[in-house]
Amino acid sequence: MSTSNQTLPRGAAFFDIVSTVETQCATESLGEIPKLGISVPACYECLGDVLSLLYAEASCFHGCPGGDHHWQRITARIVTHSLASLRLAILGYYDESLALTRNLGEIANLMFLFAARPDLEETWRLADDATRRKAFSPVKVRCTLEEMNLQPPVDKSRYGLLCEVGVHLVPSVSPQMFNDHGRSTLGARFQDEGLMCAFNELGAVVAECAGCVSVFPHVAPRRQSLQMAAQVLLNVVGQLDLKASYDGRGKL
Repeated sequence: MSTSNQTLPRGAAFFDIVSTVETQCATESLGEIPKLGISVPACYECLGDVLSLLYAEASCFHGCPGGDHHWQRITARIVTHSLASLRLAILGYYDESLALTRNLGEIANLMFLFAARPDLEETWRLADDATRRKAFSPVKVRCTLEEMNLQPPVDKSRYGLLCEVGVHLVPSVSPQMFNDHGRSTLGARFQDEGLMCAFNELGAVVAECAGCVSVFPHVAPRRQSLQMAAQVLLNVVGQLDLKASYDGRGKL
């Protein structure tokens, strides 16, 4: 039992304290980005380029093509997940950022499958919920791509790491532990390794998503510019990904 006479604030006052700490972490994160080598500031800048282009596609910025906005809704999910993941990373919630990146990985794999097999997109679109969950689950999509001799944007190993760190409870993984001291945190605490890892994982998946969006029918006039932006982003993604971060300390 703690012998401290101090108590944490409660109610709305607790949220005020948390918000203050988060703001401090965000300020430190944004201030450190330009100092974290070459790839981190480049990745941050290129993420802004790609997400701006995707935002325009999701919001019919270039003119509304009409119809049911099926493709725009998919693109909007990519954009909102990406922006939320980025924001969480800047606030020091690296595990939560990676959880959203994992969701983006599922979208990337599914869109990659549709790009390779357009007929399956129509099947997915018209299927009932039970059929969709069975035939287009994340593992089923990944296996289908492998059976077609295609490399999924997010393979089994990478998906598993994103699940274990960001989503599932695993005894050997402590929250927000991106440091050499073996200390976990409650988030909102700047860790350069955590920020770099979250940026690199997000950047790679956003680039893959953008490449898939570029083949959507209504994007044709802007396909080349989106593909070029996606390729530039992929080129600047750093090597400190989740596997390198955790394998290096034997945490997984």
